[in-house]
Amino acid sequence: MMIERDMRELEGSKVGVSEEQMKKLKQFTYMLAKSAGEEDVCSVCLVAAKKGDKVIEVPCRHIFHQKCLEPWLKKSTVCPNCRRDVLTHNHLPDLKMH
Repeated sequence: MMIERDMRELEGSKVGVSEEQMKKLKQFTYMLAKSAGEEDVCSVCLVAAKKGDKVIEVPCRHIFHQKCLEPWLKKSTVCPNCRRDVLTHNHLPDLKMH
């Protein structure tokens, strides 16, 4: 179908994050969840980050396994979770509990 062909062409023309831009993202070895009972789940593979995993935190504060996010970012510049552009530091404000 024409729509499927057009979608494949669009997909093939997407430009992702450069190696230089990738290095600017917050990359670290995961140590502990933010609080007891709270897990950081990679929305690419749907598995929680474990102590010792190599992870990347994008500006919108979502955390992904490095091995999951890097292939995604080679084709796209948006967060797989919230679709915010990872190159325009869209930091979200902290929620204040009253």
